Amino acid sequence: MLNQSRVVIIIVTYNGEKYLSDLFNSLSRQDYSLDKIDVIVVDNYSTDDTVNFIKNNYPSTRIIINQQNLGFTKANNQGIKLAQDIGADYVFFLNQDTICTDNLISSLVNALDNNSQLGIVQPLLLFWPKQELINTAGNQIHFLGFGYCGDYKKRIEATNYLSEQSITYASGAALMIRRALLDKLGGFDELFFMYHEDLDLGWRARLLGYQIALISQTIIYHKHKFDLKGNKQKNYCMETGRLIVLLKNYRWLTLVLLFPWWLIMELGLHMYFCLLGQPFIKIKSYLKVFSRLPRILRHRRILQRQRVVKDKQIICYFTGKVKFADLNNPILTYLVNPVFNLSWQIIKKIIFW
Repeated sequence: MLNQSRVVIIIVTYNGEKYLSDLFNSLSRQDYSLDKIDVIVVDNYSTDDTVNFIKNNYPSTRIIINQQNLGFTKANNQGIKLAQDIGADYVFFLNQDTICTDNLISSLVNALDNNSQLGIVQPLLLFWPKQELINTAGNQIHFLGFGYCGDYKKRIEATNYLSEQSITYASGAALMIRRALLDKLGGFDELFFMYHEDLDLGWRARLLGYQIALISQTIIYHKHKFDLKGNKQKNYCMETGRLIVLLKNYRWLTLVLLFPWWLIMELGLHMYFCLLGQPFIKIKSYLKVFSRLPRILRHRRILQRQRVVKDKQIICYFTGKVKFADLNNPILTYLVNPVFNLSWQIIKKIIFW
């Protein structure tokens, strides 16, 4: 027990008071040495009583209070700087609307301690209160940059996971990462405000040669509700982030090869958002990416110099289908997925760089 790794948990809060009793009580029940766990809360200008609630009920928690909503990436990076000062071995990013099982920290730490090639791990995320349904068993990446939850809304009893198995990338709702890897990556990329930052983090970790795994014997319950149709800000951030992650992480030759399929998808997405009554989402995302292009290219140059893995190796983890229960419709199921998946199987054979 004396040699246990130090874990720093970073929780970004925003009007999260209603969630925090369940979360902090679950953290207090961990079967890991509590003196080896530090909790950092970064509050993004909550207008409820989140900060006072934590101060009054969990006084050992370190709190960073922002005077504006800085977004998910910047807030987490604030926590990372403090975690570095504390001397964390592992950093665990955790959403405010989660409940942890008692073996959470010990299981994730044990996996990382026993496999030096593992850079990032995540538990199995189930919904709350519908605990029989999966939120994510590790996230998937479509070759055009869409990220989505693996095995989303499948029933847990219908699955049979290995205790540790490779996944494409870990969900930002609950992921543990080596502090040394975080140092190499420079934390989350602040080009992203929220959404796709975890996809980018996982993609970059794989480019540096690290593995990512689901540790299925530990579970987190997530009070999560997916809402794409009604959330313009979310759609805008997701589309902007998707374009940024493609521009940063693929080789130029891969981007050229994918351009025709990207263009077709962009036209289809524009029509989709028009039908949702959000006709300017795509235009706004293009303008945002264009305004940030110098920064994107600068981040790209740094990453491409660091990488040790070819696109040929990375794309083995990518898919040509979007299989997400809340986006299930006949056009996606019977037209878009079959056409793009067939195209992807061909494209994968072409890429040798």
